[in-house]
Amino acid sequence: MNVNYIDLIKVVKGTSIPKPISGTLSGHSAGEPFDKHVYDAIKKQLPEHTFRQYEYLNDLYSKNPNIIGFEAR
Repeated sequence: MNVNYIDLIKVVKGTSIPKPISGTLSGHSAGEPFDKHVYDAIKKQLPEHTFRQYEYLNDLYSKNPNIIGFEAR
């Protein structure tokens, strides 16, 4: 259950990301497409073990429905 970084580099290196529609090339709008591109590449390698933060929390909470409240979680 490890990321194969050699394969990941082959998939990501040399690819291009379209310019954001907003035209802004700094901040969140510039970084988001890169984040999604790398996430998709990792998700293809480890689909059962790759989550966005909200996906992980939803999965965790749905597998433990009896754990309720701040202290329990």
